[in-house]
Amino acid sequence: MPVFKGSNWKVEVVGSGKFWLEIGLSKAPTADIYVFNTPIMPFFFKPKKSVVIALDFAYRHFKSKNLKEFVFNKFLFFLNNFSFKRADAIVSISEETKKDILKLFDVSKQKIKVIYPGFKKICSLPVREISLPEYFFLYVGVIKERKNLFNIVKGFREFKRSDKTDCKLVIAGKSGGEYYEKVLEFIKSEKIESDVAFLGFIDDNELAIAYKKAIALVFPSLIEGFGFPVLEAMNCGLPVITSKYGSLAEIAGSSGILVDPYNSGEISSAMKKIYSDNLLRYEMSSKGIIRAEEFSWQRSAEKFINLFENLQ
Repeated sequence: MPVFKGSNWKVEVVGSGKFWLEIGLSKAPTADIYVFNTPIMPFFFKPKKSVVIALDFAYRHFKSKNLKEFVFNKFLFFLNNFSFKRADAIVSISEETKKDILKLFDVSKQKIKVIYPGFKKICSLPVREISLPEYFFLYVGVIKERKNLFNIVKGFREFKRSDKTDCKLVIAGKSGGEYYEKVLEFIKSEKIESDVAFLGFIDDNELAIAYKKAIALVFPSLIEGFGFPVLEAMNCGLPVITSKYGSLAEIAGSSGILVDPYNSGEISSAMKKIYSDNLLRYEMSSKGIIRAEEFSWQRSAEKFINLFENLQ
C-alpha cells in the first residue's frame, strides 16, 4: 500500500471495550477524514469528514435463530442505517454489496463508491507441509450456514457415487457449532467419514500447500461480500467452483465454473467436469491467474486516496 506523502501522520490506537468508539475518538487527535471499516459510527462524536466501508449484510438474509439474535440484528440494522446516513461517503467492496445497500437502506446512489479490496498472495509464502490426500477438492473458510458447506458435502457425495474415485474433500476452517454438527451428522449418515477431512484452522503457510495440491477450490457460498478464497486460489493457479450469484460470480468472472449454490447436483457436475478433464483444469488455471492480477491492495489504496482527495 502506498505511503502517504509527508511525515506529519501517525497511527493512533483509540482503545477497546465498551463504548470505545465514543470515548476513544473523542480523546484522539482530530483528523481530517475518519474511515470506519464497518458501517458503525459513533452517535455523539461527529467526524469532520467520514467514510464507512460496507462488507455484507448476511444478518438480513438469514432468519434469526433466537430472540437474542433477533434483537441484536435489529439493533445492528439501526446502527448501519444511522451510519450510512451520517457518513460523507460509503465504500462498498463489491457491486453486489452496493445493490444490497440500495435495497435495504435509505441511501443515495451517488454516495456509494465500489472499491475492490486486494488479497493476500498465499502461494508466494513459504509452504509448511501438512498431511493431505493425494487427490482432493478443497473448501476454505468458517463452517457457517451462509458458507453452504452442507450442499458442498452433498455435491461431493453425489460426485463420489457417480465417479467411484479415491478423491477426498478437505475442509480447512474453524469447526464447531450447531451448523457444523448438522454437516457432521449428514457425513456420518452417508458413511463418507473416510472421504471428508476436517483440518480445522490452518495458517497461511499450511494453506499455501493445500492450494497448490488441490484439484479445485469449492466455494459456492450463499452470500459473500467479496470472497477472498476465490482470489487466493486463482492466484495460485487453482481452478474454482463458485456461486453463479452475487459477488462471487462478480469476482470469479469467466475464470471459474459458476453453479447454483442451492443445487448440489450442479456442484457435483462441476466437480466431475474438473476432475476428469486435464485440459479444462489447465485452461481454468491460466485464466484464474490472469483474473486475480486485476485485484491488488495497491489499486485499492489508490482509489481510496482519490476518494479522500475529493472529500476535502
